[in-house]
Amino acid sequence: MELKQLMEQFGDVKVHFTSYYKYSFCFISADGKLEIYAGGDKDDIYRFEVVAKKDYLISELPISSAYLEGQSIYSEAW
Repeated sequence: MELKQLMEQFGDVKVHFTSYYKYSFCFISADGKLEIYAGGDKDDIYRFEVVAKKDYLISELPISSAYLEGQSIYSEAW
């Protein structure tokens, strides 16, 4: 899936911050089916501010990868 398709299909889905590991922020949808990773580069963490209890729209995030029910649906590395 391309980033444009991801945004069209899931851009209005709300996710919340769950964890941070090796320069990557993890966000999960309320139903737990959609997992979004933002960042991934040491320079990205200084440009992106996360508020722990805030819900974010997927379209607001600098997405590096996305998973739907554990299956990869997007990676900027593709």
